[in-house]
Amino acid sequence: MQVKAHSFKISDLNLLAMFLKRIFFLTLLLVFIVHYPVIGQNITITSPSAGDDFLPDSTMVITWNSDSGIEKVGIVLLNESGQVEVLIDSLTENTGVKEYPIPDELGEKELKVEIYAMVDHYPNCVTEGGDPPVSPCYYRDFDVADTSGAFTIWDHQIEIVKPKIWHIIEDSLVFEPDTLNTGEQLNIQWS
Repeated sequence: MQVKAHSFKISDLNLLAMFLKRIFFLTLLLVFIVHYPVIGQNITITSPSAGDDFLPDSTMVITWNSDSGIEKVGIVLLNESGQVEVLIDSLTENTGVKEYPIPDELGEKELKVEIYAMVDHYPNCVTEGGDPPVSPCYYRDFDVADTSGAFTIWDHQIEIVKPKIWHIIEDSLVFEPDTLNTGEQLNIQWS
């Protein structure tokens, strides 16, 4: 067996080194783009607002604005200590609106909505078995999120009914359904 010797010129080695450097930097750039595709993106919650009130068995409409580069978002309700109280949707299309039917069992609470960007991490995602997943793999981007002001979910509804107004006129009790004069007292009761 005859071994062939190859000779390289220094200029050939320099070209190879420059080529490898360019490949290395392009690879770094590609990794950066894959890992951080929503840098500089924003999400702004427009509803609910601080001070809003909701009742169980009603529907809260959550709305937000975001930059076009964000394809998917996650939506949660946070309690007063900032912990996740309810996972509304872990991965939904970034449409700018989500209706949430408030369940009865949620009870009376002060909550906030948090919406965060979900980023496709497929090239670097591996399942528990070590195989690449069939569908895209998403992770939460902690830098692209917004939290609403606090709103309240009440566990009861107050109903105000038109009061019955009674006057004492010349030692008689008179019912006048639509009038109350300045200076007169009105007792209002509710249950």
